[in-house]
Amino acid sequence: MMPSSQGASPSDNEIDLTITTVHADGVTTVAVAGEVDLATADQLSTAGLEALAVRPRALVVDLTAVPFMDSTGLGHLSRVLAAAHPAPAKVLISNPRLATLFRVTGMANIVEVQQVS
Repeated sequence: MMPSSQGASPSDNEIDLTITTVHADGVTTVAVAGEVDLATADQLSTAGLEALAVRPRALVVDLTAVPFMDSTGLGHLSRVLAAAHPAPAKVLISNPRLATLFRVTGMANIVEVQQVS
């Protein structure tokens, strides 16, 4: 399947965020690159919810290229993960800070979080 990409055009005050969505074999992967915070979190939820329009069998959110996520980003991610239900969802991370964020907030108890190198 063809990937789609949604990204912000950075201005002086805007942080660039790139989101790529791939649909293959019933699994939708939403790959995010950049900081997910107050300035960019709405892009994550918009792209994630649009990706779910195909009603995938499973959702993978790839955050391995995300160096930082704040509570706003986590809230928008939660919205996407809730919308994916009942399809199983998995979050891929590589940043130890994100692992701590998911553990401390309890998100690691709600969704499968897989640490990758």
